Amino acid sequence: MNKTIALAFALSTLFFAGCCTTHQAQAWEYKIVTGYLRSGFPLPNAKRPPTLGEQLNQAAAEGWEVVSTGTESNTPFVILRRQK
Repeated sequence: MNKTIALAFALSTLFFAGCCTTHQAQAWEYKIVTGYLRSGFPLPNAKRPPTLGEQLNQAAAEGWEVVSTGTESNTPFVILRRQK
């Protein structure tokens, strides 16, 4: 009987301790990156836009993480997020 009461007390203490913790909602900011998978500019002097991989490497260095990917009119895009 004493073990049952002690177990019930321990479980209720753990339950109520979990309910008392505060949960902070995380605020995110989002960014969409589009681009080509590789450079399609054969001219050496042409200023080419960065490839999708280059853009993702730069975004990762800034703290962005990938949430989703897709394509629109055969152009890949990546949705990124980071904490505000």
